[in-house]
Amino acid sequence: MAERHSFEPHQQNISAGGRTLGLDPICADFELERFAHVPGARLEGPVFDTEGNLWVVGLNTRKVYRIDGAGAATAVAETPGPNGLAIGPDGNIYGADHVMGLFRLDQSTGVVAWLAGKGGHGNFRGLNDLTFDASGGLYLTDPRGSGEFRRCGGLYYRAADGALTRLVDNMAYPNGVALSPAQDMLYVAETAANRVVQFKIKAPGTIDLEDGRVFAWLNGGRGPDGLTVDAGGNVYVAHHSAGEVLVFSSLGFYYGAILMPDDAMVANNVQIHRGYLYITEADGHSVWRIRTRIPAIGEDTKQNWPEYK
Repeated sequence: MAERHSFEPHQQNISAGGRTLGLDPICADFELERFAHVPGARLEGPVFDTEGNLWVVGLNTRKVYRIDGAGAATAVAETPGPNGLAIGPDGNIYGADHVMGLFRLDQSTGVVAWLAGKGGHGNFRGLNDLTFDASGGLYLTDPRGSGEFRRCGGLYYRAADGALTRLVDNMAYPNGVALSPAQDMLYVAETAANRVVQFKIKAPGTIDLEDGRVFAWLNGGRGPDGLTVDAGGNVYVAHHSAGEVLVFSSLGFYYGAILMPDDAMVANNVQIHRGYLYITEADGHSVWRIRTRIPAIGEDTKQNWPEYK
């Protein structure tokens, strides 16, 4: 049987002020299940393909893995420094590699094509994460070398035709990146500042810096890492080295923390799929999941999911 971990959700707020909503509207129960284990691989970058396979990377093994519905992992490709993954409009896997740049992976053949990188093909410092918009463009975070006292981290937009625009160049380790359901808001985890920031999107690839704001402050850990947003606009934040996933409403109010096991402190990314929130955890080389009530953006209703029949 799969390993399970139950937790008691704490209801206190993580910062002064605001209101705490409680996790009942978010979680169907308070029990985590270890869905997959890849020995020796510090997992990150979860994303589901159109066939329902989960794709992740091994930060240290430098491999891209496909995990089937039974939790069995297969190494499909290798790149020098894989990190975040996303599914493109063509159905292929796209990835951020902190050594080489942006790549496309043909999931049927394992062939990697490099699209933009260091030097004359993008001038990235070291990409971390990415997310597609409805126009086929990509928002990318480029944090390498940046920090709280060296704010040189970049946020980029790559249009569907390949044109690249730097949107922000003074962030403190920009990391996870996600869009609101209406694609009118962009969320970025600013890890070294221990906060999540929000930008209003005026048009694809155009953000309103004057309307940018701090969406949420975090306490402890190493800061926010991967992000995802559900169909209701709620934001899920993997809190690196704190052993938790924090959940906020679209207005920034705090639902609560999904608490990981004591030996699974490095929750680094999250993805919603067919009634579950999937959480990659690096130290335990595992993917955990918990039943949730709200689908991912663009998913069918719960009644059509096998898990609910």
